[in-house]
Amino acid sequence: MFSQVPVKNYGNSSDQMNLNKRQKKKIRVLDGSFSAELSYVSNGYFDVERPNWTFDAVIDDPELVVAAHKRFIDAGVDDITTNTYHASLICLKEQGLNGSELIKKAVGLLKDTVSSYHSGNELRIWGSIGSYAICFRGEAAEYTGSFVDVLPPNDMVKTMITYHNDQIKAMKASGVNDVLFETISTMKEAEAICEALNSHDNINAVISFTCRQNSVLLRHGETLESAVRVALKCPKVVGFGINCTDPGTITTLLKSVQSIRNLPEIFVYPNNGKHELNKYVAFFT
Repeated sequence: MFSQVPVKNYGNSSDQMNLNKRQKKKIRVLDGSFSAELSYVSNGYFDVERPNWTFDAVIDDPELVVAAHKRFIDAGVDDITTNTYHASLICLKEQGLNGSELIKKAVGLLKDTVSSYHSGNELRIWGSIGSYAICFRGEAAEYTGSFVDVLPPNDMVKTMITYHNDQIKAMKASGVNDVLFETISTMKEAEAICEALNSHDNINAVISFTCRQNSVLLRHGETLESAVRVALKCPKVVGFGINCTDPGTITTLLKSVQSIRNLPEIFVYPNNGKHELNKYVAFFT
């Protein structure tokens, strides 16, 4: 089981004791909101309302990326993710940028930080890959899943397979073989991810879903249980997750998948529960 916690310093003995107990129970801590940490380390200077969200810091302010990673390490995380959720090769190419090289840069920033700054137990690095929905700029498409309906089903699945295959290639070329697909809101995209994964060797993947409030459904309307069953048919998938979801709904969602035997690693990292309404959709931050 993986859980996400606010940044905290494990500096005193009682905190370290709690950390040791957590590890013995096989509960591991994942890093948290990169946008929140960028805002903190920049004293509010870094505005995430940019074309590539927090990934623009890799391009313009790499020292802030390093500072944010260090804060998560200080907090005692066991697993840590690259700042690449919004590193869509499609979108970066449209901006005249070399996405593959920038992903390598982002991975390098994290690996260098871990090797030079972290002296405790070995951290597991996960390459963050965002939903295909991030290609629909400004629509908060992850929070409805409606983007999968803009093309005929077969065409959309093929498009998503190509997208995820290219993102996986870029991660592997950067030396990352553990990947975390985040904020997946439809079962069709989970199927596409599995198809893309089947084209690769030496890779471990977690597919993390975003779900409706007070529900057992993905944002698009399929049940979490059915989506998890689809994901676990893929031998490259070593776990599933729930993210960008109201924290009050997490227990209900976990209970909804209890009938699945031999569940693998489970990543749980909800939002903080604050409602936010924008032009397109109400969601949680």
